Amino acid sequence: IGRLAGCDERGFWLLDADVHDRSDGHSSKEQYVNEAHELAKSGSVRVNRRRVFVERRAVMSVSLLDDIVVEDCDAEPENDGWNP
Repeated sequence: IGRLAGCDERGFWLLDADVHDRSDGHSSKEQYVNEAHELAKSGSVRVNRRRVFVERRAVMSVSLLDDIVVEDCDAEPENDGWNP
C-alpha cells in the first residue's frame, strides 16, 4: 500500500509505502487492507519503504483506499466522475 508515483510497462513506483508479506503475519489480506483503510481515515499511515518498485506481473488489482468497503457493503459508491 502506498502513493502511486509512476508506472510503465514493467510496473509501478510507490512512495511512502507499507510493504506487507502475508507469510509474516496472521492477518488475512482483507484484514490488512481494512486496517490500512482505517489508519488512513484517521490521518495515520504505516510506512516501511520510502520508495518501492512493484513488478506489474505481481499485481492482481489496484484500488484507492477510499474505495475500500469496510462496514456497509450495501452502500452505493460516491460518483467521483470515474466510469468503469
